[in-house]
Amino acid sequence: MLHAFDASKRESLQKLQDAIDKSPKGSIDAPIVDMIEAVNGHPNYVTSSSCSGRIAVFCGVAEDGADHLITKGGKWLVSSHAPVSYDELHAAVLADPSQLNGMVIFKHEPFIMHVQCRDEEAAKAMLQCGLACGFRESGVVLGNKRTMVAIRTTANSMEIPIALNGKLMVDDEYLRWILAIANEKFEANVCKTQRFMAELSSSLIAPPRTQLVSISATRAAIEAPRAGHTSVLHKGRVYLLGGQGATATGTSRLSDVVVIDAATKAILQTCDVAPMTARMHHSAVVHNGAMLVFGGRASPAKALNELCSLNLTTLECTTVAATGDVPSPRYGHAAVLGASLRLHGL
Repeated sequence: MLHAFDASKRESLQKLQDAIDKSPKGSIDAPIVDMIEAVNGHPNYVTSSSCSGRIAVFCGVAEDGADHLITKGGKWLVSSHAPVSYDELHAAVLADPSQLNGMVIFKHEPFIMHVQCRDEEAAKAMLQCGLACGFRESGVVLGNKRTMVAIRTTANSMEIPIALNGKLMVDDEYLRWILAIANEKFEANVCKTQRFMAELSSSLIAPPRTQLVSISATRAAIEAPRAGHTSVLHKGRVYLLGGQGATATGTSRLSDVVVIDAATKAILQTCDVAPMTARMHHSAVVHNGAMLVFGGRASPAKALNELCSLNLTTLECTTVAATGDVPSPRYGHAAVLGASLRLHGL
């Protein structure tokens, strides 16, 4: 059974894939696509909503025509995730102000992102990244079923009424001035967002570095040093199969298996694997005491799509007949094993 967070993440990503989004444009903002994909690629996070920052004009409707509080929704006249020129503003809003029924608000809205987190520790790490980059109003919400982080700031926000019920309340000079300010704030928002992405990449998204403690050599030379092979670990032994290496007749693909003791690093056995085709760049996984080998290439022009099973006790090999649609010949791919064998790549 999926962990509650994993189930929620799967549902959120499906909605994102289907472009179910409440923002006016209906998808991820182009300037932050890489950021959203990086966050969603982390096992502890999934985004629920986001905005890269925008310059916008909103025409809202009040319950009472004389009321200045917007209570009945409205429409976006401008919603730009890039700087806006005066000509663009004029064409969208000012060409015929008499058609604007309600309160017209000019806005600059900074970057905001809501992230569901696996647990409180993950939320704390995300929050620290946001605070370190100047998103001072960021915070954590602990719910009964979800732990959420909001990355946000009110710095550089703007919200200025410019028209009411079809009447423009400010002059042209003032509009040009606030638009110039909004464009400056937009550029500052871009810089802050880029700084946040860099902080995520360096301290949260990037995989942890592995410290190399030692290099252990085998205690006996492998008869054929090789490349493009695969190896698996089973019951304290490493099984190294195939690849390309030196042979008596030159350099060629190999079809042997080398068995190495994982503790002593001693080579225990080397034998040919028949009837398996010599190959390189194949994939291998362990299942029920056998090494399942798929694909690879016998030569640059001959990719393979056969599935072989190598018994790791007897070192006997058999070809497995696949049912259904057989995968296309490939090499340089990857394979993982769960309830089924899954292949990915060329």
